[in-house]
Amino acid sequence: MTMANDTPPVNDTLKVTVDEGVTGPVRLDAYLAGLEGTPNRSSLKLRSRTVTCNGRPVKLSAPVTAGDRIEVVLEPEETRDIVPEDIPLDIIYEDSRAVVVNKPPGMVVHPGAGNWSGTLLHALAGRYRDSPFFTTGDDGGDDGGDPNRPGIVHRLDKDTGGVLVVARNGDSYTHLVRQFARRRTRKIYLALVKGSPVHSSGSIAGAIGRDRYHRTRFAVHGELRHSALPDLDTPVDGWREKDDENQRGKHKGRPALTTYTVLRRFNGYTLLKLRLHTGRTHQLRVHLAAIGHPVVGDPIYARADRSLGDMPLMLHARQLEISLAEGETRRSFRAPLSRAFREGMRKMQKAVQYSR
Repeated sequence: MTMANDTPPVNDTLKVTVDEGVTGPVRLDAYLAGLEGTPNRSSLKLRSRTVTCNGRPVKLSAPVTAGDRIEVVLEPEETRDIVPEDIPLDIIYEDSRAVVVNKPPGMVVHPGAGNWSGTLLHALAGRYRDSPFFTTGDDGGDDGGDPNRPGIVHRLDKDTGGVLVVARNGDSYTHLVRQFARRRTRKIYLALVKGSPVHSSGSIAGAIGRDRYHRTRFAVHGELRHSALPDLDTPVDGWREKDDENQRGKHKGRPALTTYTVLRRFNGYTLLKLRLHTGRTHQLRVHLAAIGHPVVGDPIYARADRSLGDMPLMLHARQLEISLAEGETRRSFRAPLSRAFREGMRKMQKAVQYSR
């Protein structure tokens, strides 16, 4: 897949060349919907003004094959004001610039297809009713980001709980998002994984992109490097993001680096402390599955564990270190474990005890 400047569509025009790895014809709309940064099929149907394949007009249902050049002119996406909702939140810290939340598992961060209510942003709009920022994205100052998701500078998957920072005005948004873009934050997670990693501490490096065969999943593209480290904060020899970026034409993924330390080994399971050095979609889940130790309870990258039965996704954003304002030193925020995570740990330990 190639996209203009390899970024989401600009000026409401989407230009894509079908990946050479695609075997056989696929529906045009289904192929586009599976790519990162593109609208889903229902949005494509609503917003498509003109659709061409290799310069000729076609329907969204038209079959496309490897090498076909697709161009879709889209109507501007409708901006929806966020209606405040009275949803309780676990606030770790708040001031006039930002709010740090312990997001519960199961809560979506911002509105999107199929989730137009009950999100974290709806809850924030309800908490700060005296401010228009979370309802309109406008504070009369600098840009607050996407008007459909004002203040959102990073995200957690729906089923991942833990620490998340949200800007409360445009100036704060600019400062916070710049730190994530420049890798000046420190993000720590806890995960219960299947099996026992060979290293007590290690690094996992491997570019991440859309799975060629399952377009709703992500996968490691190109070389996967799993090596021992003294601890999760040790710089990884030979890994530089620029070097991996130069390989993108070969493996179609974006460079990604994860480091980890074993906290405790159980019979068949391991509790890990992880550091997220880059922020790719599903990065921790993909990297851990790639080394043979998927996150327990992961419905996408792990097989169901009969010995445990129904389990939540055992992944928790434990700690975030970030500066809240220009010129301020970095601060550390920690999120206590969710009830679901604690209950999952107890269930695993009980199952391990009975299996002896």
